[in-house]
Amino acid sequence: MATVSGRVMFDKNRSATIDASDQGIGNIPIILQSRTTGLGLVVNTNANGEYVFNNVSDDEYIIVEAFGTQGGVQTPGDFNLAVSGIVPIAQDPPINFITMPPTGSTNLDSLTPNTIFIEVTGGGNKTNQDFLDGPVIYTPIENILDSCVSVQNQNLISSASNGTFGFFPPGTDPNTGPPEEPYPGVTPYFTYVVPNPSDYTPIDGKYTVKNIMTNALSNEIGAWWRITDHTNGDETGRMMVVNGFNPGAVFFQETVMVSPNTNYLFSSWILNLFKTVGFPPPQLGIKILGSNEEILYSATLGIEIPTNVNVPEWKEIGTVINSKNNTNITVKFLSEGESVIGNDYAIDDISLRPILVPLFTPVKTVSRTSVNVGEIVTYTVTISNTCSNPLTNVFLTDIIPSGLIFVPESVTINTSPNANANPNNGFALPDIQGNTTTVVTFDAIADFIPNTNPTINTATIDYSYTPVNDGIPGDYSQTSNNVPVRVVNLADISITKSTRSTSACPGDFIIYTIVVTNLGPADAENIILIDDIPDSISNPEFSIDGGATWNPWFGFYNIGTLQNATSIFILIKGKICATARETIRNIARIISNTQDPNQDNNVSTVCTTIKNGCESCHNTCEPCYKDYGSYHNGCSLNYDSHDKYYNSYDSQYYEHYNRENK
Repeated sequence: MATVSGRVMFDKNRSATIDASDQGIGNIPIILQSRTTGLGLVVNTNANGEYVFNNVSDDEYIIVEAFGTQGGVQTPGDFNLAVSGIVPIAQDPPINFITMPPTGSTNLDSLTPNTIFIEVTGGGNKTNQDFLDGPVIYTPIENILDSCVSVQNQNLISSASNGTFGFFPPGTDPNTGPPEEPYPGVTPYFTYVVPNPSDYTPIDGKYTVKNIMTNALSNEIGAWWRITDHTNGDETGRMMVVNGFNPGAVFFQETVMVSPNTNYLFSSWILNLFKTVGFPPPQLGIKILGSNEEILYSATLGIEIPTNVNVPEWKEIGTVINSKNNTNITVKFLSEGESVIGNDYAIDDISLRPILVPLFTPVKTVSRTSVNVGEIVTYTVTISNTCSNPLTNVFLTDIIPSGLIFVPESVTINTSPNANANPNNGFALPDIQGNTTTVVTFDAIADFIPNTNPTINTATIDYSYTPVNDGIPGDYSQTSNNVPVRVVNLADISITKSTRSTSACPGDFIIYTIVVTNLGPADAENIILIDDIPDSISNPEFSIDGGATWNPWFGFYNIGTLQNATSIFILIKGKICATARETIRNIARIISNTQDPNQDNNVSTVCTTIKNGCESCHNTCEPCYKDYGSYHNGCSLNYDSHDKYYNSYDSQYYEHYNRENK
């Protein structure tokens, strides 16, 4: 009976051989399984990474490094205890199984196959069946992707085996590549070559597809890292190894079906093959063509793939693109580095995945939703960046709606005045950093009542944003919520009616002075003065020019429009009838189409006491039909002992009419 043994080693310098710097990895499950009977046994390595299977009969077997497999026994294991039902799943241990790995290491991958095929014959032992795992850095795009986006797990790339460059069966020897170009048309600018460890393959402008790469001539001279693909990290995964040349050379392209106006994350994992410094690093670009070959995007990514002298790094880079109105697009990865030493890289896991990108919609408010003509409102526009990456090229436009006029030099940006900004023309805003808010305010004055009232206002921001650091920014435009403002004409119109004739005899003439004043703030329209002169006053007439001309009074007068902070004086005269008794109570009031916020001053009442024992009317007048004595109680006299409301008009014409009638 034979013994099968080997080690699981941490190949710190990724030499693909065991040397003094390497260390064993303990407690790793190793499976030995018969390929004919399916019987197998799981043993766990000791602290030195060693494993042993005893009592192994002649047969064909597989040995699998299978981290995560349960039920293993501590080495050595007796294969006489082998059982059926074991399903070997090759897997390397995590990096935390290693003491003091190189700085930055995140994972272990395989520098030897995770599955080894052996045949035991004649009871001969199988030794040195070793597994070498090396340190590697995986830097996913999530490290440079804004956390507020959501990437869907759906890869639209179908070429090159969905961007993975395909797979080999478990146990495939390292440094294996397809004998012929596996994906014609995918890489139009580069020529496929079969891996050749005796030559510097691939050279400039050429590429190969292979699994674990440990014996390339560039590996042997110490220029390139020995690497494994990103997808599986063992001998089953394949990758594309490129020796870059002319800037703009396409190393991957595919036309894919997309949904119009949808955001996609176009990305790839790339590894800088060089382990020595002093040479230009690889650099990539992206070109996206629409259905009609129009260029949707064309830019060099700002991310370089730096040389890492401690450990190779698989780095996922890419950008977000928008399909615009296309149903299919052509995506291209370009080599942008020069044809120089150092522009050598590996590519794996190219993907185009739908991504949900947040939109940054401005929120608009107003200080008052109802405003009088002539009054000012303050609009506030708030733009909140709830993500980590900044909003750049921000431009705010806010067309002031009908009925309002922008107040110059009223704009503030985060409380700082911006005297030259005008929202009607639009103005630039500073970049809005992640998790910050920009607040813009400006004033508008109500100028007139618009046909559509309330008048509606919105703000629009145009901005650039990329959820990928150094990715290609996308351009967006967002409009705020509607903000209504009702423009109203408010005018406080007051009326004051007075007379010098606070007491009189029948037959006397009486003159009333009426003052109508617009206290504002708006002009008052369609003002009508209503004054139902009592029947005890005959032949009433009125004058609006200080008594120069008189016209019959019919109970009302259409004043029309009275501008803010102006007054009009109206005189009404008449003769007290002989039948007048006790008190003549006269009421004047005003009405207007313009809303009046204070209607308490829209009515004015004057009472005149009729003296007892006075002469009858000297002139004939119409008889009085009403008992005015009933109006005495509650009469509000709009004068005081000094004739407070008596004015020059009243004085002048009172004396004139008394002289005329003596």
